[in-house]
Amino acid sequence: AAAAAAAAADSEPMVERLEGASLELVQEAWKKAPWESHESARSFPIVRAWQVRTPKLQLLVDVTQSNFRCKSKPADILEAWHGTANSNVLGITTNGFDPGRRSGQAYGAGEYFARSPSVSIRYCREGGFM
Repeated sequence: AAAAAAAAADSEPMVERLEGASLELVQEAWKKAPWESHESARSFPIVRAWQVRTPKLQLLVDVTQSNFRCKSKPADILEAWHGTANSNVLGITTNGFDPGRRSGQAYGAGEYFARSPSVSIRYCREGGFM
């Protein structure tokens, strides 16, 4: 297990373009998400989407889920959206969120995600990504 953790920590993120059923799942999540404002944005189709697989972060998710199973508790997984500028995507997907780059912080220190894309879409600058 320690060897796997070390290998995962050194692994580069893998970016793959979603196609077929995987792309359809993202498109469906977009359509079904609870929109609080910008309702018209729901009609904008998602034509391309990418999945970033980061071995280090996936290992953390797997360990957390395993810990919940050991305690006979289900792990809650929440579908949420995070909007950001194009220039932030590579850093976030490679290294995770950097507390030194936070801005705004209306509700205190942390990284913000929203169940509604209409909230996250406001943070997409430079064409932005969610």
